[in-house]
Amino acid sequence: MSKGSPEQIKWLKSVVAQGLARLIVLGLPGRPAEEMTKQVATVWVEALLFKFPDWDEKLDRKRLEKAFLRLCCECDKFPSPKMLFDVLSPREVIALPVPPPRTPEQQAESARRWRELRLLLGQARLKK
Repeated sequence: MSKGSPEQIKWLKSVVAQGLARLIVLGLPGRPAEEMTKQVATVWVEALLFKFPDWDEKLDRKRLEKAFLRLCCECDKFPSPKMLFDVLSPREVIALPVPPPRTPEQQAESARRWRELRLLLGQARLKK
C-alpha cells in the first residue's frame, strides 16, 4: 500500500469496499469475479492514495461516497478508478472564522501603525 496512515487507510478502505460492493451488486458488464473483489478494492485504494495522498475523513468521506453513488447511477459498465476521479466533486472550502470586531482603540492603533509604515516606505523610496 502506498502513502497514508493506518487510520486514513482504514476509513478509505471501508468507503471503497462499500462503493465497489454496490457497483458489483448492479451486475454491470466487466465487473470483477467474486474471488477478485478484495484485490480490486486494494488496487482502488492504492490508486486513490497515489492520485490524492492527503485524504481526510472529515473533508472527503461524504464526497467519496457520493462519487460512488454517481457511478452507480451513471455507469453502464464496471468503472475504473479514473471514472471515480472524474465524478469526484472538489473539496468543500471551509471559510475562516470572522474575526471579532475591533475596539476603537485597536482601530486607532492600527491606523497609527499604517501611517508609520507609509512614512518609512516613503523615506526608503527617497533614499534611492
